[in-house]
Amino acid sequence: RLMAARLAGEEIEPRGPIETEAARRLADDLKDE
Repeated sequence: RLMAARLAGEEIEPRGPIETEAARRLADDLKDE
């Protein structure tokens, strides 16, 4: 869901610690590449 929203160009606020952690991991992955 997070990735789909990002690909659609939408900025969504992470809801809860799980989505926050997922967003942080996604940002780290994009930074490493």
